[in-house]
Amino acid sequence: MSKEILVTAIVSTYKSERFMAGCLADLERQTIADQLEIIVIDSCSPENEGDIVRDFQSRHNNIVYLRTDQREGLYTAWNRAVAMARGKYLTNANTDDRHHPSSFETLVNTLEKSPKCVLAYHDQLTSGIENEDFESCLPRQTRRIRYPDFSHETLILGCLTGSQPMWRKSVHDEHGLFSEHYRIAADYEFWVRIAQTHSFVHVPEVLGLFYDSPETMSGAANRFMVDKETLEIQLKYIRKQPWSGNVKLRRRLAQTIFTIGYHHVEKLRNMKNAKLFLWEAWKLHLTNLSLAKSFVLRGLLKSHWRLDS
Repeated sequence: MSKEILVTAIVSTYKSERFMAGCLADLERQTIADQLEIIVIDSCSPENEGDIVRDFQSRHNNIVYLRTDQREGLYTAWNRAVAMARGKYLTNANTDDRHHPSSFETLVNTLEKSPKCVLAYHDQLTSGIENEDFESCLPRQTRRIRYPDFSHETLILGCLTGSQPMWRKSVHDEHGLFSEHYRIAADYEFWVRIAQTHSFVHVPEVLGLFYDSPETMSGAANRFMVDKETLEIQLKYIRKQPWSGNVKLRRRLAQTIFTIGYHHVEKLRNMKNAKLFLWEAWKLHLTNLSLAKSFVLRGLLKSHWRLDS
């Protein structure tokens, strides 16, 4: 690389051979590719990602490849890459997502102009087509995810950064690494953790493409686990600054959690899973008769006491 490394893109792979070439090609066409480091952590995948990476390494000198001896969790892989990274800024590059060519440059410029912010994020297109690039998806007018501007209150109600944020590496010196306690939502936990002392900035432009498939980690097949881990994180941090003591926010969070529980009742038809969210929502706002009524009418309160006794 002819210039100083500015950004490190973290790529974790396991059974992602069919996405790997497209992922690396997507990253190498970034407008600041000459200041980009790509770290690929191969979590002992049974597929041939390594051969694809080595082929790209023969043509590009900014790719670092590490294969582990056994399969590790996503956030263990990310933590390995964070420790290895040389960039001032970090971003995770999921193998099945794609970027606008100027995505990284735009996020870097935004953070450079916002020294008090530690993370930047942008809006995204969605695609259900494997390996579709950004330019092919754009004219199809697919669903666009328009994220809200950052506020601490909005963040505690749910993850608002999308799947392609960029953050300052230095924030890890203050707040540590990603928690390996969580299987799917450790990135959200880390964003909430660093938001205790910092702010984020939203770029209201569509600069990324999210592969929308039920089989992805955050997809429909893992819906309950995503919701469960998110709930655990919300309940942990709503009791901490800068969120503790905000009664209105506590009530908003109760309603948000209740809505998720109701989704598990009405859409997913899973009363057992729904009970967790409806119960925690009511506990957050015990005087809300609507929450209490919904819980009691569905027979969940009696079930909860019986199971816990």
